[in-house]
Amino acid sequence: MSFLEQKGLYLKELLVLEGAEGVATSCRCGSEELALLRCFECHPTDVFCKPCALRRHRHHPFHRVQMWDTSAGYFAPVNLVELGFVYQLMHPDSPCVDTPLGRQPSPPKLQNKRGGDVVLVAHTNGFHRISFSYCRCPGCPSHAAQLIRSRIFPGSPHARPESAYTIPMLDFGIALNLECAVNPYNYYNTLMRCTYDDLRGDASNRYDNFRVVFRLWRELRATLMCGATLGLPNKLPAHFQDPYAVLCPSCPLPGINFSEDDAKNSTIKEYLKMLELSVDGNFRLQLKKKSEEPTDFHLHDGRGYFVPSKEYQEYIDTVVFEPETSTCHGFKAGDILREGKFKDVIVSGMVSVVCSRHGFFLPQGSVDLQKGERYAN
Repeated sequence: MSFLEQKGLYLKELLVLEGAEGVATSCRCGSEELALLRCFECHPTDVFCKPCALRRHRHHPFHRVQMWDTSAGYFAPVNLVELGFVYQLMHPDSPCVDTPLGRQPSPPKLQNKRGGDVVLVAHTNGFHRISFSYCRCPGCPSHAAQLIRSRIFPGSPHARPESAYTIPMLDFGIALNLECAVNPYNYYNTLMRCTYDDLRGDASNRYDNFRVVFRLWRELRATLMCGATLGLPNKLPAHFQDPYAVLCPSCPLPGINFSEDDAKNSTIKEYLKMLELSVDGNFRLQLKKKSEEPTDFHLHDGRGYFVPSKEYQEYIDTVVFEPETSTCHGFKAGDILREGKFKDVIVSGMVSVVCSRHGFFLPQGSVDLQKGERYAN
């Protein structure tokens, strides 16, 4: 039996999912409320009433819900915030009852009837309008800390952000970038396609904010993964204290996996004591000039695999360049005399020092090239 032989069954059952069985009847919970709602994310996909919707989604604020339009005869998208849903932070099972006077800042621009802050939140299934109720207990964390503890990253450093992004969504974007080469712009457009139509207008102008947060999240994630926040660099030798670079685990590294006793040990073969390095360049990794952006800067300049840009540029400016005519017509890497080769290009390539045995890049072993291959670089 093949999939094509079951095509009719598949189409029939998919059509059943689009149906409205049990809609506009008494809800199964036994209340007098009519079952007019359904959710694409919940299982099973039955219809339920408004109180059941609020109870079911107490811990699932990013589910996509639809409501039956009795006059039109079809299911229409509806946001949970329109049903009166408020997501309580720091108190998962009950609202925060501590509301001391003068503790809260000025009210936000948009609040629902129950006093929650309405924030536009991006999740893996699109943008959502979520009403948050912050904890007001004595000694409670800041609003940003409360969001992060709920795995939601604030979209701005302000006291009460108007946009936010879930941590699973940010991690999924990094995975798509690494495996499928999906850039933040295409990822943002994908989220827009998954968003309900009534929210696309509010989310259409959030790309600039999204790419800033996405870039910051990659920096924070790298800092966490390399152990910098736990003091790991202080436990390494001085010349290996850059935690953003991955060291070769096989090559002999003094002070890490190779000691002075190992160097004097005659039973260890000499080639195992050697650190073999090679230098190679790529002259196609070019960066063209673009409009100046004062707010665009390195988040970890001089850390990782590239040298500090400021010190490097100061040194390059002191080097007097003397062009040398090449006698080899096939050596195009060092030919900087060809007219227009580096027009409107601020980086013409890069050179890196790598472990020749295993291909690991050395910390601060990579530099940008300005005009072809020069020994000064």
